[in-house]
Formats: sequence, C-alpha cells, structure tokens
Amino acid sequence: PDDTERAIAGLGAELREREEALAARDFVSVDQWEQRSPDDCPARIVCVIDEFRAMIRTHPETLESLVDLAARGRSLGMHLIAATQSPGGVVTPSMRANLTLRVCLRTASVADSLEMVASGAASELPRVPGRAVVDAGSMKEVQWAYFSHLESNLGALQETVSEGEVPALWR
Repeated sequence: PDDTERAIAGLGAELREREEALAARDFVSVDQWEQRSPDDCPARIVCVIDEFRAMIRTHPETLESLVDLAARGRSLGMHLIAATQSPGGVVTPSMRANLTLRVCLRTASVADSLEMVASGAASELPRVPGRAVVDAGSMKEVQWAYFSHLESNLGALQETVSEGEVPALWR
C-alpha cells in the first residue's frame, strides 16, 4: 500500500486501540478520561486532509475508513478536518451527518454550496476574502481573519509576541 493507505490504516488501528483502552478503564470518552486521569490520557489527534475530493478520487477505498473516523473519532479524541475546493459528490450523507461543523467559503455554484451546507448561502456570499458560512446545527455568516502575505504577517506576529504585546487581532 502507498503512504495514504498506510496512514488511513494507522488511524483505524488507533481508533481500535483507543476503544480498547477506554473499555479497560471503564471510560466512555477521552473527555471523561482527561477529567479523571489526565496524566495517562492519550493526546488528541487531528487528521487534516487537504484536497479531500482529489484523495477520494485517487483512493476511493479510504472513504469508508474516513467516514468511520468522522463517526467514532470524536469520543476517542480523534478529529477529522477535510478540506476541498470543490466537493463534487464526494461528501456522502453519512459523512455529512458526522461532520458536525462545516465551514464553507464562497462557492462558484449553488450545487457546491448545497452539498456542503445544505443551503445556497455560500454561493451568495460577497467576494470578501475570509467570508464564510458556518453550519454547526444552525447557519451563520462569519468573517475569518485573512492574511494575504502569510510569511510577512507571521514575522510581524512573532516580533510582536516576543515583545510581550497582545496582537490587535486578538484584543
């Protein structure tokens, strides 16, 4: 198997190991484990997949494992972030049901907006960098911080923080 298949298989193995560890300690979730025994609780894992659609097109056999991660992972301290420029039919109903927070920037079509947030709202967003629709049970339009020149902004942020100042963005 290639690196992608090995990584997905590793996530599946980690899911099973965490389920066994929770059962052995009589915990129902990693949250409960953190509260009762923080010193031996496993770290949270965030799996980020950029260009999710391209990955599923290239590795369709991984979709079932990723749906499983989205469904079971949260209580086990494993979280999935799937990003794509165009969903194009790869976000299944079971995946949508288990991705409880969806962020959708402006889409080129109503169909893409409908697929992501079950509404045409993202296709109607103004052309403002960082403007998005967030669906976490109810839909809201939000404005994210937008950095057009990430490297220079990170340098300025590091300089500001090293001087002990609170960046204006977080005041």
